[in-house]
Amino acid sequence: MLAPFLQEDINPADLKKILNSAYDEKVIPVEIQNVTGKTYLAWLSKGPTYSFKDFAARFLGRTLEYFPERGGPRKES
Repeated sequence: MLAPFLQEDINPADLKKILNSAYDEKVIPVEIQNVTGKTYLAWLSKGPTYSFKDFAARFLGRTLEYFPERGGPRKES
């Protein structure tokens, strides 16, 4: 889902590494519950602070580490 929005700033292989690192189930377990039929719910309340924001913060942190190593995201003209 993120690739189309980030493709100019993060190449797909690096994005996959960032996501795999941020969402390692050994660190933060994600419980998936079937609600009905093909509808599922991901419980995002198992992180260090028991809040969904842990998931967003892990990705943001990895992204903030990625850009300085590469000179930052592309500049707008």
